[in-house]
Amino acid sequence: MKRVESGKNIGDLKLDLFWFQENENRRLTQLCTVDKRAQMKLHEELVGEKLKCDKLTQQLSKLDKKLKVIGIDVTSLEQDQDFEDVLSNE
Repeated sequence: MKRVESGKNIGDLKLDLFWFQENENRRLTQLCTVDKRAQMKLHEELVGEKLKCDKLTQQLSKLDKKLKVIGIDVTSLEQDQDFEDVLSNE
């Protein structure tokens, strides 16, 4: 067998390289697993927030309809408030 300067033969170096690659592969696989778990958790949180947002949007829509029934138009109130804000800033 050929020897290299470190005194190890090529077969030993190949074996060392193999084990290094195996350990690196194991480490990267573990990191990937951790990243996937974090991604799944974030996805669950995002879905939960989306559901909350949809529920609030529905509630606002219902409230807007109820206000219109009694004669209150939210859009015109917001425009009136914007106009008052402009006047108070001058």
